[in-house]
Amino acid sequence: MAALAPPSRRAPVRASTRSDLRPDLQAVRALAVLGVFVYHANPALLSGGLVGVDVFFVLSGYLISSHLFGELDRTGSIGLGRFWARRARRLLPASLTVLGVTAVAVAVLVPVSIRERFYSDITAAVFYSANWLFASQSVDYFSQASGVESPVLHFWSLGVEEQLYAFWPLLLLGAATWVGRLVRPRAALLGAVLLVSVPSFVVGAVLVAQGDPSAYFVTTARVWEFGAGALVGLAMRRDAGVRDTGPFRYDSPLRLAASYVGWAVLLAYMALFRVELGFPGLNAVVPVAATALLIWARDPQARWSLARPLAARPVQLVGETSYSIYLWHWPVLVLLPFALTAWGVTDEPSRTALRWWQLIPVGLAVTGLAWLTVRLVENPVRFHPWAMRLPPRRVLVLGLASMLVLAAGVQAASLGAGRSLDERQLADQAAQDDLVSRIGPRSTSKPAATWDAESCRGPSALVEPECARFTWDDVVPAVGVEEETAANLTPISKTAGSGTCLSYGSDYAVHDCVYGVRGGTAVALVGDSHAFQWLPAFEATARRNDLELHLFARSGCPLTETPREAPAAHVAGCMSWSHGVQEALLAGRFRTVVVSSFAGLAYDTGSAADPDQVSAAGFEAAWAPLVRSGIEVVVLRDTPSIGSGAWACAQAHPDDVNRCSPTKAAAMRNDDGRRDAAAALGLRVLDLTRYFCADGTCPVAVGGVRVYRDANHLTGTFSVLLTPYLERELLPLR
Repeated sequence: MAALAPPSRRAPVRASTRSDLRPDLQAVRALAVLGVFVYHANPALLSGGLVGVDVFFVLSGYLISSHLFGELDRTGSIGLGRFWARRARRLLPASLTVLGVTAVAVAVLVPVSIRERFYSDITAAVFYSANWLFASQSVDYFSQASGVESPVLHFWSLGVEEQLYAFWPLLLLGAATWVGRLVRPRAALLGAVLLVSVPSFVVGAVLVAQGDPSAYFVTTARVWEFGAGALVGLAMRRDAGVRDTGPFRYDSPLRLAASYVGWAVLLAYMALFRVELGFPGLNAVVPVAATALLIWARDPQARWSLARPLAARPVQLVGETSYSIYLWHWPVLVLLPFALTAWGVTDEPSRTALRWWQLIPVGLAVTGLAWLTVRLVENPVRFHPWAMRLPPRRVLVLGLASMLVLAAGVQAASLGAGRSLDERQLADQAAQDDLVSRIGPRSTSKPAATWDAESCRGPSALVEPECARFTWDDVVPAVGVEEETAANLTPISKTAGSGTCLSYGSDYAVHDCVYGVRGGTAVALVGDSHAFQWLPAFEATARRNDLELHLFARSGCPLTETPREAPAAHVAGCMSWSHGVQEALLAGRFRTVVVSSFAGLAYDTGSAADPDQVSAAGFEAAWAPLVRSGIEVVVLRDTPSIGSGAWACAQAHPDDVNRCSPTKAAAMRNDDGRRDAAAALGLRVLDLTRYFCADGTCPVAVGGVRVYRDANHLTGTFSVLLTPYLERELLPLR
């Protein structure tokens, strides 16, 4: 976050009378941080509030660049050590304090099954590289409510800024020192800023147009916003002794109008913008331009200006503490549900959108934490005479040492959490191996010749009368323990150049992975990750029945002609993949093709009166050519989805996961029209719901075996235990 010049040491959070502390920019900072807070608390209340981060980038670019421009004017150089030491004194004390408190809260409140991930995120945040970590993980910033978010997700923006603080003075110093010998210094600086800003803008716009979630996090897509602030600072510089005159003087009507326009545009954008349009990219131009306009307006003092309300004490207080407010607000929002679960107030730590009246106490709590941080941590470290006398090298060494100590502590905690899971993993693995080992060569139509507590584990517990007398105290695999999944199965062959058998990311090529018995009856399993989750059962079925199983799977892409509601690049990629799979199936020798996909996907049905009819027509159009060619198409009904709330509850209560089980009606609420398409084409529908649900409930664990590895995907263990029951439905089609 951008930092303004220090307030008075005697009054740590009182408005300073220094001339370089502009009250209007403090007000802009207040709006930016409040916008981000409200958006994170409930996006529906301020759908464009996330642009507050972009406002901070522009302010940072202006303030930092103006300082560096001034130093170049005065000395002809930049004291890099002094600059970086000032940044360290300003930013590290508060950020490391918040990260340390967050790490302790994670240890106390967060279930052990997800602590390692949180600790990894915190470590990345300590070294200001969290933005690249989240980009590499394809984190979708706009889907915050879909799962358990990292408590340091907001550190992505701090990572961008710190990386720019390391790079920016080098860029300007190089331009002034080398290029400045050939052209005027101001032209050299202008060229340097444009040289990095224009490509950055293009990169960001292209990534957003492609639907790449990394566009929100990567520094290369954000440099231009920082550069926009630098350009404003460069434009506002005046030669010494030249006063502003005419229409551009500081109290001119033109600057007053610019102030009103800037505030109006920024407020309207926060209230009206929808992230579905894509962000940042081209859509970030408006808030960036509005912020630049407010900077240029220079706090006009005309009679009808906004100077008085902007200088109001509450506004200035929020502006002065905005950095700490930003640091605290997100951990509070993310960890509060974990605290409520730990205290027995709620069953699940899922974060829900706050109502408007709930924003007040949470906002006051965050502001109170921020005020204490400024008073007890930021300013004492920043302005203590001892700290200010330290040479830059020592400040940087102390800062790095503090980061290393905190990171070491976090990693030690991470190792402890991992060790406890590893111990459970060893005990669990033997049980999993034993369960899977009984799925051997097919010798009987029944899953087991004799029934005992072990043979009754899994789906047999729901459907075999002999299993009704057994109960289980443990759950295999335990929550948090790495379980066998479809990805652990090795194909006997696959398309040359293929990576994983479930393609994802930017890979929309058709990959054919072969399992089972080479030369056997050719069957295919086609769909997205919800088809892929069935692979353990299908692979075992193929081995037991001399089938040559071909897998065609692409994450997020069902076999349909109706496009999804998704970014344009993903829609185009899915349609290309779908058509490629159709060609591969028609060109092959397949006798049976089983299609499956996540029933919770949203399709682009326009203004159709019956959206399910449109999605059904898409399935029918994709499957009909296969049916006409003589291929037997089998439609596999989607598995129940317990939802992110139930999964979060299971993680919070690993020893009693079935307290979190949803009703059957809730778990089976998704219906994408596939059964209507099957009926229109006369296809068989495999509905295996009875092996997941009973008595109106779809348990998280069945027969002592955990069914789900997340909100809607199966564990590999439960999938393979479904093998005998899948055979009953599938093999009559041979």
